Amino acid sequence: MRSKHTSGPWSVEYDGSLVIGGQIIGKDLAPDSAPADEQAANIRLIAASPELLLVAQAAYAYLCFPEHLKSDQLKNELQKVLEKARGA
Repeated sequence: MRSKHTSGPWSVEYDGSLVIGGQIIGKDLAPDSAPADEQAANIRLIAASPELLLVAQAAYAYLCFPEHLKSDQLKNELQKVLEKARGA
């Protein structure tokens, strides 16, 4: 099944701008009253969302059919995408 969202990669530029499909989408993705660190966290989470979707689907497949996916592979993918989302 094809996703309806814009395909990646989605990334965060050095200045904190969200880039999707090679285009800068925006930088201020929180209320004006939100602190800068909250705005940056929102952008990181949005940038990681396609990968979060993929690993959530992989986790679901693993829970339903564990013989088709090695748990170390899933663990590594989850760790990588969580680090991206958290900005670690």
